[in-house]
Amino acid sequence: MTFILVNLNLFFVHKSLLRESYRQLNRNLTKVRSYWSIDRGSLITIGGGEVVIDKIEAAEYQRSFKSAWLFGSLLIPLSWIGLFFMCLYWVSMKYFMRSETEHNIFASVLTKSDLDRDEVYKILNELRIDLPQVDETEPSSQRIYGGNDEAR
Repeated sequence: MTFILVNLNLFFVHKSLLRESYRQLNRNLTKVRSYWSIDRGSLITIGGGEVVIDKIEAAEYQRSFKSAWLFGSLLIPLSWIGLFFMCLYWVSMKYFMRSETEHNIFASVLTKSDLDRDEVYKILNELRIDLPQVDETEPSSQRIYGGNDEAR
């Protein structure tokens, strides 16, 4: 039974990463040199260099799928206890682990239509998500920004 739930979890991870709203959000965010990481549950800023959305999506897919597979694989040997923890994990991820930033960003216009760079910055400012201006000459790096949930 736990094996079935693990595979079902992998399917849901796969499905969430291919969701059009998630992909549209990241297409808009790459205009301001950022993307939303489902695996980390936060905004990631992209350093200097060319932004290739396909490479970012592929890396995010691998990271998220690997995390889900590893977590599930560790629970399979636990049988009924693993089944209980897998159900607990699903419920917590679906209902309790979503930050206010994540909820607001997925409810915004960023997930619905293609926007220009200034509109993306404006919406992020309305959501109280401060992104630093990234220097285009800076070496490629990643920084995690989860918004201002801590200050509220």
